[in-house]
Amino acid sequence: MSPAAVYRLLPRPTGARHLSLGPSLDRLMTWQYYGWREAGPLPAVFEGEWRGDPGARPSAFPSGDPGAPVLGPRVADAVGEDLLAAGSLRPVVINGTDAEGYVLYVVDRVADCLDVSASLLSREQPRVIHRAAFRPEALPAGLPAFRVPQSPCVVYWNGPMAERLATLLGADVELSPVWPRAAQDRARRQGPRRP
Repeated sequence: MSPAAVYRLLPRPTGARHLSLGPSLDRLMTWQYYGWREAGPLPAVFEGEWRGDPGARPSAFPSGDPGAPVLGPRVADAVGEDLLAAGSLRPVVINGTDAEGYVLYVVDRVADCLDVSASLLSREQPRVIHRAAFRPEALPAGLPAFRVPQSPCVVYWNGPMAERLATLLGADVELSPVWPRAAQDRARRQGPRRP
């Protein structure tokens, strides 16, 4: 996989339980949107609640929010050190207990690498990108993930880390190609990635 490929990771709608971050998500998005100078520091611990069938297994990638990737303990142990290059891992207390070992990956690295003229930005919703294109020379290829100033509440994943996470997460995640455009078109023709 090319290091210049960019992806988003999406939780696959399986029978697994998913996580709602509630007010914790609001605090994270405020911090992502306005920055720490205006929003203040992030909490050391985030809170969430399981959603779905209580008898189902918890997903290893349970958060559907594009700016709040949550990883299960096995995956966090496998890639946690590498993820620290672009952010921090914060514990998630789920249903009042932190015994489950889930972490929220807070990506604090913002890269000015969006090719605005080749991207499709929403006219109605500020800071929403319908189709992103990037300037290859400005991509932070050495980072596992990044955000862009034009849409700061979305985490983008560089190809090698996205592929590594897809392998570790298996049926719990779907790779969504963002750029280059050829990768998006190929994914549409092939259909969803199978574990």
